[in-house]
Amino acid sequence: MAPPSLRISIGCSVDDLKVYNVNSEEAALISTDKFQGRVVVRIKEFTGEVPPGKERIAHTEYFDEGVGKGNTWSIQLQGRFLKDVNANDLVWGNQFEKPIRDILPWGTSVALNALGYIDPNLKHDIYADRPWAFSPLIATMTRVNVARVPAAAEAKTAEDAFKSEDWPPFPQGAVKGGDGSYVHDDTSALLLKEGSEEIDPQLEEDGVADLSTVRSLKGGRGGNEHAHQRRAQFWKEHVRERVLIGRKDLVTTTTFDNGFIDFNTLRLELPYTNGMGFDLKKYWDGQPVRFYCKDKSDDTVFFVVEFTINELKT
Repeated sequence: MAPPSLRISIGCSVDDLKVYNVNSEEAALISTDKFQGRVVVRIKEFTGEVPPGKERIAHTEYFDEGVGKGNTWSIQLQGRFLKDVNANDLVWGNQFEKPIRDILPWGTSVALNALGYIDPNLKHDIYADRPWAFSPLIATMTRVNVARVPAAAEAKTAEDAFKSEDWPPFPQGAVKGGDGSYVHDDTSALLLKEGSEEIDPQLEEDGVADLSTVRSLKGGRGGNEHAHQRRAQFWKEHVRERVLIGRKDLVTTTTFDNGFIDFNTLRLELPYTNGMGFDLKKYWDGQPVRFYCKDKSDDTVFFVVEFTINELKT
């Protein structure tokens, strides 16, 4: 059987989606009054659709080295959230427009238990008329880096922000023999007072964080140690509620990636289930799978990444 033909689209909303050239390091630009940033999608051995005038890029070295090795797909984003939003309300996840309850496979409850083990903060209602599953971005993403960018604070557009002297580089993937060009966890800036390198005294006074917490969140190259520290710090709701991620002087660079899905076969292999997996083709009802980054407090959408199956070839 030939691999399915996928189409990946990115936009600031569902109505603004444009086909993206997967595995290209030319990022999709998002520039609104709520978010200034860029997004790339990488899929191992991609066989799907590309925008008009572009050539398909099947292979990317992103999955050959460093922390990308062993993964099969990745969504990477970087930007400033210009709307006041705290780390509890800023969520990442999926939402469907039509019910999926009648096509869910046997074993769905086991799968949900496995997902709860991977991400204890995941909330969902997959039996709703508009099914959804969301988790706080700060806790669910594979790696998160938050940097201070005071020089970019007054930039009017994403392009202007990228030109700021303190804007961080956008990781490009594999560097032979190392992992320097990947996102590396460091969320210590979230606990610092705005315009200062000192910890926010109110957070310290209220027992939310202290100097040792800041040190534990200061990242570096390597594996998942700092990601574990981040999740340990931000798994509690009351801690996330106290941390403002929507600040003009902060740039968030993050990735959401794993090796659970083979996009050439559309098979999902679930971890922590003794090998349980699903052939996703059997349960596809024609709906796209959309990843939303949004503020759950008022449903403000910052951007959307859409995965669509154009056709299932036999």
